[in-house]
This record gives sequence, structure tokens and C-alpha cells, in this order.
Amino acid sequence: MKKFLKKNLDVIIIFAVIFSIKFFVVDIIPVDGQSMYPTLNMKDNSDRVVLNRVPHYTKKYGRGDIVIIKKKIEQGDSIIKRIIGIEGDKIEIKKGFVYLNDKKLDEVYIKEQGVTRPEGIYIVPEGNVFVLGDNRMNSSDSRKYGFFSYDNILGEAVYRVNILKFEGNSF
Repeated sequence: MKKFLKKNLDVIIIFAVIFSIKFFVVDIIPVDGQSMYPTLNMKDNSDRVVLNRVPHYTKKYGRGDIVIIKKKIEQGDSIIKRIIGIEGDKIEIKKGFVYLNDKKLDEVYIKEQGVTRPEGIYIVPEGNVFVLGDNRMNSSDSRKYGFFSYDNILGEAVYRVNILKFEGNSF
């Protein structure tokens, strides 16, 4: 065993470093579904995002950040959404538009303006965020699942990669 370790120490160290980077710093995650269209998955589900895991440890997220969220156990895997509100914010959905702290959001990333439903008022509790998908008519987000704890956010999506078109861009 000692001889094996000595002979393969370089390989073991390389795997340990790669493992650490993948699970604690950065990863590449496939994007499934159309809930973030047109920002992600234009037509063919071939988009991947580079996930920066560092904010998970610092709990530093801002409005507009696109994040990967671990859903509650009974809800399945993870989802990718845009943070609309952070703790203390008042989110109001009325007449199809989103208002943040009584100011209408200018959501240039939305293809169809004025279609956000259902209407309601949400006050984001401490330690939580309110998220929406960019494709409001086809997104299960905080309107369905409620608020998400910072602890459930796996990290921030910082770069889009399309594996079929060999292209990418940052957000």
C-alpha cells in the first residue's frame, strides 16, 4: 500500500484538486427546460452554465443574479432562476408587471412584457430570496414554491455555454 501511494501520489493529488474545485469553487451545470428563455435554452436544451459556488459560502447575492437553487426534498432536483427580491424587499405583481419596493422593474430580459401572473404582494423574509424565471408563462418559481433560503442557493450562474453551437457569453 505504501508503495502504491508513493508511486501514485501525483495522480491522487491531481484528482483531489479537481474534486475540490468542482465541488467547492466552480462547476458546469446543464440547463433543463425553458423557464429561463430567452436568456437560456433558446430552442434545444443544449445550454450549460458555469456555476460559481463561492457566493454560496459568503451568502452574497444581488437582485438580477441568475442562481441555481436546490429545491426542497419533496420537489426534486435543482432549478435555475433570476433573483428579483432579497430580504426585506416588497415584491408586487399587478396587471402583469413586477414591482420592486413600489417601483416597476425594467425587465429587458423578458420577451413578453406584462404577462406575469398571478397577482400578489410578497415581503421577502430575512435570509431568503424571491426568484422568477425569465419565461414567466412557463416557470415554476417563488410564485409556486415560495421564498428560497440563501442556504438552498448552490451558486451563481456566471457564464452560458452552448455545446451544440460552440459559443458562450456572460450574463
